[in-house]
Amino acid sequence: MANFIPKLSTEATAESTSNIVAGQFIITTDGNNLYVDIDDSTRIKIGGSTSGGGSINKYIQTVGDGTNTSFTITHNLNTEDICVNGIDVATKTNTWLEYTIVDANNISIAFDSAPATNAIKIIVVG
Repeated sequence: MANFIPKLSTEATAESTSNIVAGQFIITTDGNNLYVDIDDSTRIKIGGSTSGGGSINKYIQTVGDGTNTSFTITHNLNTEDICVNGIDVATKTNTWLEYTIVDANNISIAFDSAPATNAIKIIVVG
């Protein structure tokens, strides 16, 4: 598993890249473009609107039931070009999850252990 832990922001200018620690990157969007900030001077554009007026959207859902370790998320973003992040609701920190893109509207996520009821916020940006 990778050592990088993503941090998600919905405003490209909202996050100061000077607070990125080693092993962390910030995923940002300004509503039209998607960026990855990896240090205080490096921003990589990884997506954006097309001349046809495409945009980037997000879907948020909490998961967890104390029993299951996998869940299907129907985000209906109609794209396989997505970024997925898991946030622990109680601590507001990133949590490790594995995901598989099922199709343009669904992903399957898996955890090492079953999260408590509604303990993890899943954010899908695409």
